[in-house]
Amino acid sequence: MNINDSALSFEVGQHRTIEYQLRQNVSGFSELAESIGLIPMADSQLDATGMKCPIPVLKARKMVRGLAGGSTLEILATDPGSVPDFEAFCATGGHELLEHSRDGEVFRFLIRLAGGE
Repeated sequence: MNINDSALSFEVGQHRTIEYQLRQNVSGFSELAESIGLIPMADSQLDATGMKCPIPVLKARKMVRGLAGGSTLEILATDPGSVPDFEAFCATGGHELLEHSRDGEVFRFLIRLAGGE
């Protein structure tokens, strides 16, 4: 991975954020960040906690219309049905489910939107 003059944000735990301003090429930065437990932040976020099926997917679909292809969207949801819903959402829309995890009652989905490079 090579990065020039880019700012990357990573979430640590639930609410703390560390931002890195990179001024030179960094090789292997993603692997290093992953190895120390940093989670990549998304370009956009959707908080669908407390919403029941199908509302989280409908809100995500509406939000995706205004986002650029190749960008990332983080979705937080509490409905257990959101796991198969977002897997299907990605499969049918051509999006890439980069990650999905669970922290207590909250499911986190990180999706790269179709249409990017």
